[in-house]
Amino acid sequence: MSLSRWLLIKIAGAFGLLPHQRVRRYKVTLFGESLGTFTLPIGDHMENPNAPVRPVLTKPFRMALGEETFFYWVEPKSDGFKTVEFHPPSPELRDEAVRFYSTAHGLNADGAPDPARQPPLSTRTVEETRFIRAILQNRGAEQPYADYAAWLSARGDSYGDYIRLTLELEKLPEGDTGRARLEERREKLVAKDGPRWALPLANIGIYPGVYIGGFDGFFPTIFHNSKGVIEELDVDSNALVFPTNAPRLFYAAPFLRNLSVNNLNITVADIGVAPQMAQIESLALFVGTGTADDYRHFAESPHLNGLHELQLVGYRFGPEGAAHLASARWMSGVQKLDIGANAIGDAGAEALAESPYVTNLNVLELGVNYLNDRGLTALCRSAHLARLTVLHVARSTFTATAVREIPSATFAHNLRSIDLMHCGLDFAGARALADADFPALKSLMLAGGEYPYEDGEYRDAEPCGDAALQVLVAAPWFRRLERFYAIACGGTDATAGAIAELGFVELQELLLGGNQFTDAGVAAIVRSKAVTKLKKLNLSNNPFGAIGVSALAETDLPALEEIDLTRIPCGPAGAKALAASPHLKNLKKLWISEEHIGLIGRETLLKRFGDEVMTFIS
Repeated sequence: MSLSRWLLIKIAGAFGLLPHQRVRRYKVTLFGESLGTFTLPIGDHMENPNAPVRPVLTKPFRMALGEETFFYWVEPKSDGFKTVEFHPPSPELRDEAVRFYSTAHGLNADGAPDPARQPPLSTRTVEETRFIRAILQNRGAEQPYADYAAWLSARGDSYGDYIRLTLELEKLPEGDTGRARLEERREKLVAKDGPRWALPLANIGIYPGVYIGGFDGFFPTIFHNSKGVIEELDVDSNALVFPTNAPRLFYAAPFLRNLSVNNLNITVADIGVAPQMAQIESLALFVGTGTADDYRHFAESPHLNGLHELQLVGYRFGPEGAAHLASARWMSGVQKLDIGANAIGDAGAEALAESPYVTNLNVLELGVNYLNDRGLTALCRSAHLARLTVLHVARSTFTATAVREIPSATFAHNLRSIDLMHCGLDFAGARALADADFPALKSLMLAGGEYPYEDGEYRDAEPCGDAALQVLVAAPWFRRLERFYAIACGGTDATAGAIAELGFVELQELLLGGNQFTDAGVAAIVRSKAVTKLKKLNLSNNPFGAIGVSALAETDLPALEEIDLTRIPCGPAGAKALAASPHLKNLKKLWISEEHIGLIGRETLLKRFGDEVMTFIS
């Protein structure tokens, strides 16, 4: 046995996936329907392992880990459910496990669903469809859900009782004496009928639950929200949904509106073909790269008119793909567009800027598209982007000439967030931003230093420098910022002093890693009125030590939840100061370099904060 296989088996064993299991032959039934006869592992949950018939509550699921494949499914047991795992130890049993999986799901030799072997798609009555449509048309109101629940209950469907109990629970605050009673009633319903409610999802390869570290996490209602229905799903590559079974997905989850698809075996062209996609409001795709024609077909889909949010990151579809998206009529409803890392360049940015269908865009994420002045200028001058509130164009190269376009952009007065990280902002560009009127601005993100470029090489974005940072900090709109990133920007204690002198401001996130702040600069910041509302503070990779860390530990910052002190040589003394702090009571995350605090410092911090808070960077 190879070392890699031995390690994989050890890891699988830790997850409850046992590679060596006793087996025997069973006739497998799913709610009374025969799936066939298969050789399967004998489970310790089975009251009579020698019984010829073996009932299951789901068809088998498949999970690939490297070159190994594990199969798992859910069976009844005396006190509930049991997820059974099968890691076949021999080629013969691997073939048998594949046969079980393929037969149960009606798959072709290539693993795709065989239309001729799929059961007929279930249908709903006109009356039930009317109840569902009433919810889809008014998701925020409770009454349509209550009406649907009553209709189901009147027909003997316990799922209606589940929805009703969930709606009642939503009205009760935590700690209310009535909650326990309602939760107990709901749990009994789920234990009795939950597997049948989850069956339509399980039949297309979506496991309703989690199974980690030997904890059996089959939860039939894990995807259900506070109104008792499914509105959001992640569909991974092990699911049997796209492209052929999309209608079955929407039968299983008729209220679905937020969908994430992670499957490199399909492309965007496979997503927009189902008419039911019209009800999807948020779509995140992590699929195969595809061709220009795939993006054209996606853009031409008549079934995406309900989209409000679209995420297509990392496909490198270039200017042509961007042009196809810009031509999509359904883009007129999209409010948030994230097409980062797609190499759209200036031509792609111009296509978006010129599109008459982007008039409702509020958020535009174009990071890692390597724009230049031409692209930024086109965006800022677009008559169609007047509603933009978020402009993120990180990892581009702009001169001060293009940056000056931002204050005069059609959307300047609406801007809430600007991301110019690794864009080469210089003093002149910073001055242009500082002199602007940004009445709505809440977030400004800047960074210098190295970053990976599209050719695989690293490039170096010049830091804007200490003088530029001081100019920005002095801008009138800076006092309203809630988030300020200035990472590797060449900041010194002079910038720290400028921040400290602001008095009470709105800052909640302050990321200043990779600069030149000393103990004095850090002490000035943390002891100032400017950070009284701070929730997140990043001071990593700055040349200060125990004195600066002690100043942080001694200061009462009641809202502070996250601190990053990575690569800060604070020594055991700094660790001791943090551990002894009478403050930091709401801290949720603390990053620190283990090499700089030693074993004693590590144990001291763990004793105070615990391993849920502490992350030690090696």
